[in-house]
Amino acid sequence: CYRILMSDKPIHDGLPLFSTNHRNVLTTGTKITQAAMQAMIMALSTQTDEFGQPIIVRPAGLIVPAGYAFDMYTLFFSPTIHTEGNTQAVNPLYRYGLQQVEDPEINRLAGTGAAPWFLMGNTEDTAFIEVDYLNGQEVPNIRRSETVGQLGFVWDIYLDWGINVMDHRGAIKNPGVKVNS
Repeated sequence: CYRILMSDKPIHDGLPLFSTNHRNVLTTGTKITQAAMQAMIMALSTQTDEFGQPIIVRPAGLIVPAGYAFDMYTLFFSPTIHTEGNTQAVNPLYRYGLQQVEDPEINRLAGTGAAPWFLMGNTEDTAFIEVDYLNGQEVPNIRRSETVGQLGFVWDIYLDWGINVMDHRGAIKNPGVKVNS
């Protein structure tokens, strides 16, 4: 799934998964900030269907590369924030209820460049990426065999699945910034 997010290949309409035509990517990459989160929530919340009618896509999850967690937790778990007048104000994102995932696989796929991060929509509102299993079998097949003249067993473990983008409106991409170790 992360390879699909990071590769940004064209989908069924011929456009890249994240594009300005899809209205699901910010033009400038940033770290996790209140302004960036507000822009991403607005982009997700103002998506339209193929007829231009507004649809409801509620934010449900945040996927970030390793190194963004401190900013993420500070933003979501601090009851107050600093404002321009250097006063303490109530944090509107405090315990917002987003599932938060920090994964170093994003760092690896980004290489030495900027590491993007993603706001995912609620799966009840839209199907963004779908993972399907052959014949609905979500548990790996496990086969044990013995070799004559050899102690022990040989195990074959395999799982057949397919991953596909269903609806580009289910996620917003922030191109991010370079994460320094």
